[in-house]
Amino acid sequence: MAQYDVDLRDYWRIIKKRKAIILLMVIMVGIFSYGFAKLKEPIPLYSTSAAVKIERLTNLAAILTGNFWAQGENLVTHAYIVTSYPVMVETAKTLGLLKKAISLDEIRNSKKDLAVIKGLQSKVEAIREEGTNIINITAVSRKPAEAARIANTVARSYKTYNIKEKNRKTTETKAFIEAQLSKTHQDLKAAETNSNHSGKGMR
Repeated sequence: MAQYDVDLRDYWRIIKKRKAIILLMVIMVGIFSYGFAKLKEPIPLYSTSAAVKIERLTNLAAILTGNFWAQGENLVTHAYIVTSYPVMVETAKTLGLLKKAISLDEIRNSKKDLAVIKGLQSKVEAIREEGTNIINITAVSRKPAEAARIANTVARSYKTYNIKEKNRKTTETKAFIEAQLSKTHQDLKAAETNSNHSGKGMR
C-alpha cells in the first residue's frame, strides 16, 4: 500500500492555493458569531426614580398637598397605592396611552386597555426608603427619557389620587356628622315637645 508523507511545506502550498476560500470562511464564521451574540444579548433597560415624601397629618398644608398619611395608615400601604389600578389609569391617560374620557369600568371590560395598564404596572415599582417617610418610585424602559417621564407622571398621578381620596373621605365624614347632628337636633326637639305636653297634662 502506498504511503504519502505530507510535510509543512505541502500544507503551506495548500493554504496558499485555497487562501481565498479559507479567508471567506473565516469572515463568514466571524459574521455569524457576531450576529448570534447580538441576538442573545439582553436588551438594555434604563431606570429613573422619583421620590415622594409623605408627611403626617398635622396641618392644613399637608392636607392641601395630599402628601400625608393619617392615623391607622402606614407607608407600605401608600407604596402599594402608587402602583394601584386607579393611579395607573390616571398615569396612562396623562401619558396618552388611554383616552382621557374613558371610565374605569370601560377599561376593565377591554382586554386591550387592560393590557396597557398591566404593561405600565410591570414598568413601575414603589418602595419605601427604610427608616424614612419617603417612597421611591422607579420606572424602567428601553428609552431613558421615557423612564423619566413615567416615573414623574406616576408621582403626580399618585398625588392627585391621594387628594381626591382624602377629599372624598372628608366629604363623607362631613355628611355623616351633619346627618347625626340633624338627628340629634330632631330628637332633642321631640323630647322638648314631649316634655312640654307632659307638663301641661300634670297641671
